[in-house]
Amino acid sequence: MDAFVHSVQVWLMGTQLSYIMNNVKWAWRTSESIHFIGLSLLIGTVGLFDLRMIGLVKRVPVAALHRLIPFGILGYGMNVMTGITFLAGAPDQYIYNPAFQMKMLFMGTAGLNVAVFYLTMYRRMAATGPGDEAPFPARIAGGVSLLCWVGVIFCLAHYAEWDNRITGNAIWTKKMTNSAGKSFQYYIYPQGRSLVLQRYG
Repeated sequence: MDAFVHSVQVWLMGTQLSYIMNNVKWAWRTSESIHFIGLSLLIGTVGLFDLRMIGLVKRVPVAALHRLIPFGILGYGMNVMTGITFLAGAPDQYIYNPAFQMKMLFMGTAGLNVAVFYLTMYRRMAATGPGDEAPFPARIAGGVSLLCWVGVIFCLAHYAEWDNRITGNAIWTKKMTNSAGKSFQYYIYPQGRSLVLQRYG
């Protein structure tokens, strides 16, 4: 598994997208801006719909809230696309980070939860009028969705903390600057029986 992950890391670092993210001055900042706009759209729409499902804001019609879901889907797409640029730009900063791994688990669970909801219970939920309680399965789906997105935000907030734990165990470190003037800090640290070279910047 370690060899496979390392091969993915090497492949990503050799892509044209990785070159752009590391050598075009505004590429990273632009991706970050789009990423957080997308996250705001996603949480602001899907989160509100989830709150309706678990029994809050019951006076708001389900159909009215559901009209906002396309904005949430747009936000999710923005997050996925910009997330790919981050991963290509600094794969070693993400794929070994437990916070990133947990974030992927939460996002995968949220996606599966959405698929199950729309395939099995959305029609019953759509028939719910203002003030009506959502069906119990829909309440479960809403609770799972909320927990997943809170988990995603929690993991985002702890990226740096896990990075610090990793780099604190480094046995070698060196700072380097690329042709675009961007600085990177390189670390070698032990992971299991292997040594991992990781770049931050």
